[in-house]
Amino acid sequence: MNIVRNLAGDFAQHVVREFGIEAESDDAKAYLVGQLAENISGRVLLEATKLIPDEKQVEFSALAEGTDADAIERFLAPYIPDFQSFVRSETHKEIERTKAYMFERLEAPATGEGQCK
Repeated sequence: MNIVRNLAGDFAQHVVREFGIEAESDDAKAYLVGQLAENISGRVLLEATKLIPDEKQVEFSALAEGTDADAIERFLAPYIPDFQSFVRSETHKEIERTKAYMFERLEAPATGEGQCK
C-alpha cells in the first residue's frame, strides 16, 4: 500500500538529504527510500486504526490489506478530515524515529551490540 505516493513529489530527494546519503549508489538510495516508504505506510495505517470506531475496524483492515490508497483515504475522511496533513505528520515522525535509531546504533559502544554491520 503506497500511502507516500500522496506526498510531495520530492519525497525521495528529501529522504536522501535527511539521511545524508547523496554520495551513495542509486540502488542504496532507492532501497532506503523504499524501506522508509513502507515503514511510513505502516505507521499511517496503524495510527489511523486508533482513530476509527471499533465497529469499522474489520472494514478498515480489509481496505488496508489492499492496494487502493484512494479507497483508504475516502474511508478515513470522516475520521481524519485532513488526511494529507496526517500523512505528512506521520511521515515526519517516522523519519525522525528512523534517523534516531540509525544514529543510536552507529554510536553504540564497540561491544558489538547495536552496531550496524
